[in-house]
Amino acid sequence: MMKKWLIAILLAVSTAGCWDYTELSDIFFVVGMAVDKGTPPFKYKMTVECIVPSEYDKTTGGRTAPSQLYSMQGNTIADLSRKMNIGLGRELVYSHMQLLAISESIAREGDLQFFDYLERSRESRDTFNVVVVKGRQAEEVLKITNPTEKYATGKLSKQLQSAAKEWGSDPDVRLSDLLNARMSPGKGSVAAAVSVSGAPDGSKANMESSLPLSNSIITGLAVLRDMKLLGFMDVRDTRSYLWLRGGLRNTSVTASCAEGKDFTIRIVKSSTKVKASHEGQTPRFHVTIRVDSFLEMTECPNALTASALKEYAQHAEAAVAEDIRQTLKKAQVTHKTDIFGFGSQMYRQQPKFFKPIREDWNTYFARAEITVETHVRIRRVGLNTNSISE
Repeated sequence: MMKKWLIAILLAVSTAGCWDYTELSDIFFVVGMAVDKGTPPFKYKMTVECIVPSEYDKTTGGRTAPSQLYSMQGNTIADLSRKMNIGLGRELVYSHMQLLAISESIAREGDLQFFDYLERSRESRDTFNVVVVKGRQAEEVLKITNPTEKYATGKLSKQLQSAAKEWGSDPDVRLSDLLNARMSPGKGSVAAAVSVSGAPDGSKANMESSLPLSNSIITGLAVLRDMKLLGFMDVRDTRSYLWLRGGLRNTSVTASCAEGKDFTIRIVKSSTKVKASHEGQTPRFHVTIRVDSFLEMTECPNALTASALKEYAQHAEAAVAEDIRQTLKKAQVTHKTDIFGFGSQMYRQQPKFFKPIREDWNTYFARAEITVETHVRIRRVGLNTNSISE
């Protein structure tokens, strides 16, 4: 018995350890990926931004560039993700991906079969942001350096986070959201639309200039149906989209309080409820949006009394409702696509009506009657209870 225990202990000691252990100096972390059209006969051009782990060590950093870009062409993203090692000489780790940028040309053709690989892959998460780059190569967003960030992907990722948090100009769409939208009944999908200014070249010149020579700009929404780009909406439409989806965090609303005079309120809390019904074969939706806010500024000379604030709230309600109606019109008339999830609401609330028309839902959505009801409460007026114009 003792002999058996001794053999077992020796075997345990000799086989201990991580069989797939890799040194940190032998890997690159992929933080950003861009997919463009390839040069025939190749289907895709894939560009990755990799960070060098040692460059983020306080004791060893600063010796080389903090990130590297590498591009390769091929016919599947799965194959390209493996072949990248040919040029980089290190193992690529995709578990830290923050961003996937897709060119407009790829998105318009609906050539997004590579999503299948990203969905199946165990190496990458499905929580990274997805953006569509308007009119330029997607790889260009990975070349825009910035004084505040060591790598381009980090710059755009924080830009998206800030836009979503402060104004509601980013839909905060991740890969998982696009995949879920594909499976949801009667729902289109969106992604952030990004434009590029200047001529990014990845050099330090952009980091050394107080006025950036190139920049990435969030310009609104990319509207997709069946994973194919239909067109774009602007930044105000992004906010309306988030209001209708109940996903707006914070924003500012400006409205007129008198002729040639405006005021601005800061939205700190909002909630959205959707009531679905139908009359015959016409879908009907009633959207109720409730908003808590505080007054940020006013140009109107009236005292900030309770009645004045009530009037301000009414003006803000009208402004919000009008923005939302304009966005709905674009979705129903221009794109004829339900990007808001109204189909899912109809499915939950009126399943008998929805099931027979599920496959043709976007046609029904285009003629749906949608009413918007807004309620704005102005809770605070700041440190000054009077208007500076008084």
